[in-house]
Amino acid sequence: MPGRILKLIFPSSNAAPSGSRKLIAYLLKLGITVFILWRISSRIDLTQALTGIFSLPWQVAALVAAISFIRHAAQYYNWHFALQLNPSYIIAKREIMASYLVALPLRFLIPGGSASFGKIFYLSNSSLMASLAATAAERAFMTWATWSFAALASLYYFVNISLGLRMAALMIIIILPAIAYVVIKWRFQDPAFAQAYRVQAPRMMAMQLVASGMAYLQYWLILNAFGVIGLFQCWMRMALTNFSNSIPVTVAGLGLRESFAIHFLADAGFTAEMAVSATLSLFLVQDVIPALIGAAVLLKAKRK
Repeated sequence: MPGRILKLIFPSSNAAPSGSRKLIAYLLKLGITVFILWRISSRIDLTQALTGIFSLPWQVAALVAAISFIRHAAQYYNWHFALQLNPSYIIAKREIMASYLVALPLRFLIPGGSASFGKIFYLSNSSLMASLAATAAERAFMTWATWSFAALASLYYFVNISLGLRMAALMIIIILPAIAYVVIKWRFQDPAFAQAYRVQAPRMMAMQLVASGMAYLQYWLILNAFGVIGLFQCWMRMALTNFSNSIPVTVAGLGLRESFAIHFLADAGFTAEMAVSATLSLFLVQDVIPALIGAAVLLKAKRK
């Protein structure tokens, strides 16, 4: 089955990873994920945690799902703007949507979601390198938003660490897109590319900030179905939890995210079971269900 899926991702044998590399990637992904989940399950009542997922009031579940639609819309436009970093790209909205949906199931294949780069083969771009650069930019701005919120949250949470260090980390992360612009102008010496970046980067930043903000709102709704937590406290703790998404060692952050949530929600009055229920609930709505839709598109989509 993995081999068949990878053949859908890569259009030729030259682009596909070797059999040994595929095996190592899968063993690494599954091994680390299973180990972390096993460690978590040994510390909590797993049945209670899983039951909590299905005990969400339907009104909360429906609202979380609606917000998930907004998040995916923001992510879609982030991808839309990333493709326009290439001045030669001719916009085809249906194709952009198909490639976005194709990437949703692919991110489950390799730790860190690297397999989602396979969506570049479903685009009619001026070159594969241009599509690859767009995908890298898309992921870079996703990481930038995650790090920015985590660094801001650290100002309030890690009071035992020097304020100067926390402020310096926040400032450096915030200006990373501007630093990237300077590097692009110096390294590539392509006025059209630099101009496209200057136009699209603020749009991509805005989309990622919206997507992240919606995620914290979803967590707040879910956590308040299990207990009581203020919006600020929820944002601060879940922003630090979501930092785990940028550590590419498990399947879509599964297991690592739960470990972070257990730690950061513990002194907010939430049990480990509640923390796991909250993260898995959002994972199901935001990642698993859309990935099933994307899998159907992947099976039907034609490689370009």
